[in-house]
Amino acid sequence: MSSQLPPAAPSAVASLLCCCVAFGSLQVYKDELASSVVMRAAGGVVSSFIFFFAVLFVSNVLEMVFRERFGIGWLVVLPCLLAGEAAAVSVDVSCVYSCFASSVGLLWYLNAVLRTSTNSDPRPLIDPVMPGPTFWRDQPT
Repeated sequence: MSSQLPPAAPSAVASLLCCCVAFGSLQVYKDELASSVVMRAAGGVVSSFIFFFAVLFVSNVLEMVFRERFGIGWLVVLPCLLAGEAAAVSVDVSCVYSCFASSVGLLWYLNAVLRTSTNSDPRPLIDPVMPGPTFWRDQPT
């Protein structure tokens, strides 16, 4: 029996560690981050990094559990976004806006990186669940 870690395990550990460091630094410097408008925006950006590292952690854990790469759905993104927003609220309520804007930017970046790095799977990172039939796929060719 091999004791090798799956390829996603070191990345999952590193992303969890980065998430914890970002949250810890956010809590340590809470008073300074809430002191001015610019610092509140910086607090939102740090909170969006919590979201980013949480998404990486969850996707790597899912890859380790299911032994398969697949797109990250809204069921992964939304709880991670709520975790980042909760961290932003712990500093100041106005940090939520910059956290959301930065999180959308980081999610766009993550989607762009994964689309260029995985040529074999053209699916987007976030696969929205579309209700109803997909007529363009059901048509015979």
